[in-house]
Amino acid sequence: MQLRFPKRTYVLPEFHIRMLVWPLLVVVPLWIIYYIEIQGFSMPSQGLHPDRAHRWVDGLWYPLLHADLKHLLNNSIPTYVLIALGAYFYRYLMPWVIFTAWIFSAWFLIIYGRPSYHLGFSGIVYSMAYFLFFSGLIRRHPRLLAVSLIVAFLYGSMVWGIFPLEERISWEGHLGGAIAGALCAIALYPFGLHRPPSYSDDEIPDWWYEAHGIPKPSERSSSDAAEGDQGMGVGSEDHASTLANRKESSYWTQTNTGYSVKRGSDRKT
Repeated sequence: MQLRFPKRTYVLPEFHIRMLVWPLLVVVPLWIIYYIEIQGFSMPSQGLHPDRAHRWVDGLWYPLLHADLKHLLNNSIPTYVLIALGAYFYRYLMPWVIFTAWIFSAWFLIIYGRPSYHLGFSGIVYSMAYFLFFSGLIRRHPRLLAVSLIVAFLYGSMVWGIFPLEERISWEGHLGGAIAGALCAIALYPFGLHRPPSYSDDEIPDWWYEAHGIPKPSERSSSDAAEGDQGMGVGSEDHASTLANRKESSYWTQTNTGYSVKRGSDRKT
């Protein structure tokens, strides 16, 4: 995944198999670090503790550390699913979401976290889930709204994780990640996939016509008028006779149709 801002578009990107490989670039390192931990190697950090002197260094490490295998599994599966959805529907935007959530959730824990060790990738998971959900709502694209519904269906119960319901769960990290994801949905709104404007709208911006190579309504009307003037030049008599024949044929068609219907109704009565 490249780190850049894509242009506004109304067409879904072409699917490529690498979109299913990109999530592994995040999930696989989590398993490698966990394997190194259980082998007894000492890591540079044991988690983020707001009262530690090196808490800013811990803030860079804490998403990569997990308490046990169950904790790692609970974060790995949604990480893969959410990054895969973002890689296709929000191409080039998910790296910005992960980077912002990484920094923001660490800052949030240092400022508002309880004096205990916080670790795990769940804060980043919350940021991706909230980004996909709110971004689909504000962009109003049918496919993105479907993604929002999928995220709500699969991970709607995650909303309880931002409340202090269990002592052993770092709800502050979840809340910081959720806020970061919602803010990214607003900040990254100008980029990527959007709902195409309807032709029935009163005002369509000029840049939309230029981006799709469609002439503006004013230009189309002027070109049609020019073609009409040319048509009424040399062959004006032929053009007038053609219009007269069309009107005459339509008149007799309507008359005969009305007559047959009337006779049919008379027979029925």
